[in-house]
Amino acid sequence: MAARPENVFPNPPWRLRGRAFAAAWFSRALDPALAVPADWQPLAIGGRRLIGAVWADWRPGGDLAYHELAVGLVVRRGPALAVTLPWIWVDSETSRAGGRALWAIPKDLAGFAPQETGFSAQTPLGPASVAPGAGGLRLGRRSFGFATAQPDGRRTVMARARITADLTVTRDAWRLPPPLDRLGAPFLMARLDDAELVFGD
Repeated sequence: MAARPENVFPNPPWRLRGRAFAAAWFSRALDPALAVPADWQPLAIGGRRLIGAVWADWRPGGDLAYHELAVGLVVRRGPALAVTLPWIWVDSETSRAGGRALWAIPKDLAGFAPQETGFSAQTPLGPASVAPGAGGLRLGRRSFGFATAQPDGRRTVMARARITADLTVTRDAWRLPPPLDRLGAPFLMARLDDAELVFGD
């Protein structure tokens, strides 16, 4: 049987399994002119924007297996909230092609170094890493729904997703590449074990 071309991606929704680290910041550090989808605006509290980041190790057993670092800005349109992703890196040509074609997510390629505990990567903007801290507060198995909103010319491409995981609040050491290194330390960090993501439902 012939091998499947690398850029042939699964139909949505993508069902992924693995583990992840997540973090959140309230910051004024990012460029206020950063592009957001039409009719949406950044969620801001006291002039500070809400930014989130996820390191993920999507493992065999799901539709795709690859590593990922995504940094997004929370945006709103009236009462509706979504995440727009200006920065996202993967080490899979298939994930890159699918993210761009299906949901206008601007995935780019980066080199990820496998690690048993944390993550490290060399992105086009510079090095990035996360190292787990000791201990943590276990919150049990939780499920969260969210949406992405991506500008694509004059239109906005929406996708809905849900992640279920064993959640632990942690104190980890995050390092992001420029200009994201100006964010400083996150105000909230978590580890997501035995994670199951359904994306593009």
